[in-house]
Amino acid sequence: MVLCEITDVDNGNKKKRKTFTTRATCADDLCPFSFSIFLHGSEKRWYIISTPNEHPSQHKGRRKLQLGEIRTSTNLESTDIEKLNLYNSMHLTSTQAATLFNRSDANFNLLPSQVKYITRKEALLARSLTEVTSSAEKLLLCLQERPEVTYMTLTDDVGEASGLIVATNKGRPSKLTGILAQQFSPEDIRKQLMLREDQSLLFAVCWVSDDERRLAEMFPEVLYMDVTSQTNNEKRPLFLVAGKDSCGKSFTAARIFLPSEQKWIFRWIFQNCLPALLGETVTKRNKVVMTDGDSHCYDAFKEAACHGGPWEGSVNILCQWHLLSYAWKREVSIFAPVAKPHLNIMASTSYKWIQSWFYDIETRAEFVESHHRLMTWLDGKNDEGCKPLREAIRDFIIRKLLLYERPWVRYHRLHVRCFDETSNSLVESQNSRLKTGSMAVKSNMSLATSACSMMDQSELTHSTRAITVAAMSASTTLWSLTTTAKLLTPTAEKIVVENFNKRHLYSLLQMEEMKWLVRRKRDDKYRLVTTDQKPTKFFRLRVVQYFNGCLVCSCGHFDIHGIPCAHIFRITETLLPEMCDVRWLKCYEEYYKRDELLTHSFRKAKDNPLIGVPWEIANASGENGSVLNYPVVGIGTSEDEIAEMFFMYDKWGHPFVSGETISPRVCEVNDGSAAGIAEGTHENHFQLDQYISQNIANDDDPHDENGLQYNDFKKMFDSLHKLSSNSKAGKVWLREFFRRGINERISATMAKNIRNDSSTLVSCFPSIDTSKKSVNNCK
Repeated sequence: MVLCEITDVDNGNKKKRKTFTTRATCADDLCPFSFSIFLHGSEKRWYIISTPNEHPSQHKGRRKLQLGEIRTSTNLESTDIEKLNLYNSMHLTSTQAATLFNRSDANFNLLPSQVKYITRKEALLARSLTEVTSSAEKLLLCLQERPEVTYMTLTDDVGEASGLIVATNKGRPSKLTGILAQQFSPEDIRKQLMLREDQSLLFAVCWVSDDERRLAEMFPEVLYMDVTSQTNNEKRPLFLVAGKDSCGKSFTAARIFLPSEQKWIFRWIFQNCLPALLGETVTKRNKVVMTDGDSHCYDAFKEAACHGGPWEGSVNILCQWHLLSYAWKREVSIFAPVAKPHLNIMASTSYKWIQSWFYDIETRAEFVESHHRLMTWLDGKNDEGCKPLREAIRDFIIRKLLLYERPWVRYHRLHVRCFDETSNSLVESQNSRLKTGSMAVKSNMSLATSACSMMDQSELTHSTRAITVAAMSASTTLWSLTTTAKLLTPTAEKIVVENFNKRHLYSLLQMEEMKWLVRRKRDDKYRLVTTDQKPTKFFRLRVVQYFNGCLVCSCGHFDIHGIPCAHIFRITETLLPEMCDVRWLKCYEEYYKRDELLTHSFRKAKDNPLIGVPWEIANASGENGSVLNYPVVGIGTSEDEIAEMFFMYDKWGHPFVSGETISPRVCEVNDGSAAGIAEGTHENHFQLDQYISQNIANDDDPHDENGLQYNDFKKMFDSLHKLSSNSKAGKVWLREFFRRGINERISATMAKNIRNDSSTLVSCFPSIDTSKKSVNNCK
C-alpha cells in the first residue's frame, strides 16, 4: 500500500497540500457531460457549440443537491418583508410564499427556510411590542412558532399545588406520579410567588429540533451531558445533551431549562423527558452516558439504567478531567511547589501513572499490578520532604478514585461501544460555543430570547452541516489508496489505514481452524521498554476467534470503535468496507431519513449489530488439498516468539509487564483455592488478588439481589485473613481490595434506600453482621 505525502518541503518550509478532491480519480468515474465554447473572431463574442448527439445532457456520478445544501444570501428591503408578511397572513406555506415571491422579483431566489425565518422574526418582534406576557409564556410561544421543534414542559397542576403535569406540543398532557411526584411539592413556591389558583408554575422545559433528533438517532452510542449557567436573566441552569458524529464533530441533541440542580429534576430528565423526546430508539441503542462529578446527575442516571428502566444496558462514565485533573490540581499539586523540582517530578510521574488507568488498563489483574507498583514506588520515597506529597497522593487515590472505580477504570468498558472517550470536553465545547459569536447567549437575556438565539444557532449549524456532508460525500480522500477511501469518512479512514499498516508488526500463530494467537513482535521499532518504566506498561497476547461468520478479537477494538484492529488485519490481509460499522459510511449521514430504502437498511444494521468483523473463512486445507496440521505458524514468526505465545496463552489472564522476562507469576502448585493461595511465596498479595478477582470482581451486575452481598465479602475476608496471618503484605493488599468491593456493592444498592432529608432512621442495606471482624481492624 502506498500513502501519498500530505506536505511538501519548499526552501525548508512546509506547505500544506490538498488532502481531498471532488474530481474523479480514475477514467471510469469521469462524467461524460461536456460542452465546448469558442470566441468568434469578427463578432468578438463567445458561443457554445451545440452537439446534443455527441455529448449527453446530464451529469453522471453526482447526485442532485437539495435546496438546503445550496448556499444563498438575501438582502431584503422593508417592502419585500411586508410582502412576505402578507403571504404569511394569508396562511400560505413557506414553499408557496417563496415561489410567489421569486416569481414577482427575478432578482431573488429565496428558499422556504429563509421565508420561514424572516416571517418568524417579524412575528416575534410584533408580539413583543404589543403583548404583555410572562417570560414563561413568551418562551412557549417562541417554541410553538417553530413547527420543527418538539418540546416538553413540567408544570404544576392548575388549581392543585400537589400535582406535576408533563405536557408536550405533540401529545396529550399527563400527570406525574410515583416517587418523583412525592419528593417535590410546589406548594411553598406558589405561596412565595403569591400565585392565584388559576395560574400555573413552569418548572422545566426541554426542546429538540427534527435535525437534532435525527442526529441523536444516528449516533446514539455515546451521549455527553452537562449543566451550564449564565444563559438567562432568571439564573436557570441549562442542561445540554451532546453527541459526536462519524466525522468527529459535536452536535447538540437536547436543551433543558432547569429550576435547580436537585436530584428530583434529574430523575425527571432521565426517566421521562429524554426517553419521550429523543425516542426509545436512542435510549435502547445508547451504550455510554458521560457526566461530570455531580452525584445528583449520575445517581439519577444509574436508577434509570437499572433493569426495566428506559436506559437499561447503558453505563455511566465519569469525566477524567473532573475526577482526576481538576481534583489533582486542587488537592495534590499544592504539595509540589515549583521551587522544588524533585517534588514536581514525583507528582508528574504519579499523575501519568494514574492517568494510564483511564486509557491503557485492559484487565483487573493489570490494574492490580499497576496499582501495587505505584504504591511500592511511593514507599521508596522516604525523604522527609516527600512525605506530605506521598500521603496526599495516597489519600487522593483512596478517597477520589478507588471509591468510584467502576465508572472510570478502562477494563470495565473494554467491550462497550464507547470510542475510548474519557472526558466530557465535547459538551463543554458546546457550552462555550453558545456564549460566543454573533448569536451568543448572554446572561441578561430572557428565557425566550435565549431560546431563540440557541435555535437560530442550531439552524445555521445544521444548514452548514448539510453542505459539508454533501461535499464530503462527493469527494475522494487523496492520501489513501485503499478500497475504502471513497466510502468511509476521513476519520474512519484514518483509523483503518493506521491499523492496516500496523499488521506487519505482529506475529501470528493459528492454534485451530477458528482460533489464532497474535502478539506484537519484539524486534520492531516499538521495542519493549526497561523494567523501571513509569507508568507500568504491559505486553499482551491477543486471541482471535471465529464466531457466526465474524472474527472476534480479545482486544475489544471492534467493540469499542466498530473498526477492525491490526490483529484481525494480520489474519485477513484484506481491507473491505463491510468490515466497518455502518455509522462510518459517508452515505449514512447523508441519506438517513432521506431515502426510505437506505434508511430501512441502516436501521436494520443498527438493530442487529455485528459481534465482530465479518469475514468468510477459507477451507482448512493446504497445498494440493492436504489437511493442515495445527498449529500453523505465520510468516515472520520466530521459534522464541512461538514458545512465549504458548506460555502466555497457558497463563491467560495474568499480567506480563513490558521489559520483564515472560515467566510464571503464580506458584505452579497453587490449585486456586484459598488454602493454596495462603501457602504461597512472598508474592501472596498478587495471588490473593487473583483469588479475589475470580470470586468478587466477576460480579458484573452489582444490582442483582442474588449476587455477592456484604456478608459474602465478610466471610471470604475472615477466612483469607486467617490463612494469610503470616504475610503482612498480603493483609494490606487484602484489606484494600475487600474495601473496594464493599464500597462498590453499597454504592450500587444505594437506590434501594428510599429516604429524604427529613428521615431520622434509615435501614442499612445490605445488612451488616457486626459479630464478624471489621475490615478497618486489619492492621
